[in-house]
Amino acid sequence: VLLLGGAAAVVVATIGGWFLAGKALSPVKQAFERQNVFVADASHELRTPLAVIRANAEFLQEGQPNSEEASEIVSETDRLSSLVDSLLAVARGDQNGAVTYDELDLGAVVEGSAVSMRSLAAERGIALEISATPELRVRGSREQLRQLVVILVDNALRYTGKGGRVEVDVAGRDGSAVMAVTDTGIGIPREALGHVFERFY
Repeated sequence: VLLLGGAAAVVVATIGGWFLAGKALSPVKQAFERQNVFVADASHELRTPLAVIRANAEFLQEGQPNSEEASEIVSETDRLSSLVDSLLAVARGDQNGAVTYDELDLGAVVEGSAVSMRSLAAERGIALEISATPELRVRGSREQLRQLVVILVDNALRYTGKGGRVEVDVAGRDGSAVMAVTDTGIGIPREALGHVFERFY
């Protein structure tokens, strides 16, 4: 009787603990979900004014091609746009059910995304070289892959000095599709390598 009673008590305690833990964590889960929605919405809304600011700065550059101020506005707007894309990527990555995957040509997605960074590379005096194997089919999110390429290339350009080189390569290796972004910049300190996948490190 004692053994049966003890076993029943353990079962009841386990179920009760699981139920109470779920109830206690529910507000935390809801808070995280609200935070992700806010970040996604804010990031999305910031894109339009940033695009307008950049367009106006480019208009000023046409009239004053030697203006350092206009050049700085364009450069900083690009940096803000990259940060907004990063925030949006993080928020969407947390919404596991919201991501849709399609079969796509990885080389074409990466090449199209990297080419959009050529003007920024030219402004900084950096050669941006892109090599992509055609018809390398993968299943993934086109938008998230595009954001990933922009983030990696932007980081490479930011830490590569004038006269340097950034290379974007897409190829099939051992049955996998591999994208590599390499540069002639300062590199990552050895002590920081263990933190590179931490958010906003």
